[in-house]
Amino acid sequence: MLPTTTDISASGLTYHELQVPGQPKRQYAMFVPANSTTTTTTMKTLMPLLLYLHGQGDAWPGNDAMQFDRLAVQNGFAVVYPKGLGDFGGTIRDDYIAWNVGLYDHGMARANATCYRGTTEGACYDSCIAAGTCSQCGWSTCHDDVAFISALVDALHMHGTDPRRTYLTGASNGGMMVHHLARMLSHKFAAVAPVYGLPLVGFSELPSTRLPILQIHDRSDDTIPSEGGVSSDGWMYESLATVLAGWGDALGCSYSRRMVAVKTPWDGGKVRLQCQASRGCTAGPGGSSLTGPRSAAAPVVQCFFDGSHGDWPRHIEDLIWWFFEAQAGRGGASESDSL
Repeated sequence: MLPTTTDISASGLTYHELQVPGQPKRQYAMFVPANSTTTTTTMKTLMPLLLYLHGQGDAWPGNDAMQFDRLAVQNGFAVVYPKGLGDFGGTIRDDYIAWNVGLYDHGMARANATCYRGTTEGACYDSCIAAGTCSQCGWSTCHDDVAFISALVDALHMHGTDPRRTYLTGASNGGMMVHHLARMLSHKFAAVAPVYGLPLVGFSELPSTRLPILQIHDRSDDTIPSEGGVSSDGWMYESLATVLAGWGDALGCSYSRRMVAVKTPWDGGKVRLQCQASRGCTAGPGGSSLTGPRSAAAPVVQCFFDGSHGDWPRHIEDLIWWFFEAQAGRGGASESDSL
């Protein structure tokens, strides 16, 4: 299951395919800084890896997301942009590419409960028709995207990326997939950062291992509202507060009680960026507490900005990498409140 054309030493944005058993050939783009050097013989020089997952129907790889390329040059890591599938209407349609976030994993009744009947424009993809799993709430293929991402990460590690510094982010449906992968493949990632993406109602996704999370959300979102409930197009989501409270419980944090403001280099501005962290997390090495001076790397952080669904304010990618670096113990985060 190795990529057909992958060389981590290649520079610039390159396009590749990966054969996953039982699926069409999967595609991904990869950016590697021109001055990078890697080796598969010593962990000291393995390159950090960041994966970005696009939203439903988004342009791929996407102009906003590719701001990570700039950061990759500055910080010496590889960026990979996996592509979802869009087998719809008897053909492959890029305007329908999406991620399978496990809609049918718990049966048709649970799937049908994620939207209001008659108020949506659900889409049954060809692979779901073939599998006999079509819901009025459907909005992705029925191919196993977890298997795709798992195989892709493993293949990239064999070619020079660092398993200890592998990070995952994505926006909208890609952010939903981040939550899903955090539960299914939490052992493969060092930290995750979903952007205006939350689980569907009844699909609250919690990591099976201790995994730091940065959740970024716009304040005026009516497509995936941060407060949860029904979206403008009739789907129903878990609230950000519910999801992160559960995530905090898994990490020994207090989400709901006296969260503390976290200072970032991009606070305020036109979008009024503000971030908060949970208290008392015990997700440090060996389960050690992350209170005190190093709590800057708190593993449960939420950030809000003024905007609507799909907005990508300047420096969001910087904020995400800043959080990932902090989790690796190299970040310069600081808090406005002593924990």
